[in-house]
Amino acid sequence: MSEIGIPAASGAAAVVTATLPPQPISRDVLLEKYAKGDEKTVADVRRRVARALAAVEADPVRGKWERRFLHALEAGFIPAGRINSAAGIDSQATLINCFCPVESPLPRSRMGCAKPSGRLRMKSSSCALSPKP
Repeated sequence: MSEIGIPAASGAAAVVTATLPPQPISRDVLLEKYAKGDEKTVADVRRRVARALAAVEADPVRGKWERRFLHALEAGFIPAGRINSAAGIDSQATLINCFCPVESPLPRSRMGCAKPSGRLRMKSSSCALSPKP
């Protein structure tokens, strides 16, 4: 869904909401990067992410928080790609996003990317913290 401000006759902007059709490349990226297991739609990914984010809440309020997270996702909140990809999966993937230039005059630990409690993984100039095995 996209909101577009269009000047109205009174000079105030009217908000028009339009639903744009999905593009084939969007589905390809969804399936390649974010969908896991049997997930086929954005709604499937959002449900998994909302469930994962709510998983740390106490049992009596977990369902409430899952619904709130899902509502936020459906209303347009888009978490970082690593969260959409890794939240709620069995893997020990990190949900922390950071970027470390490959060539940097600063030690990586000074840039906040590598900590003594973790190990640095590099992939195409980006890094992620993982707990030590």
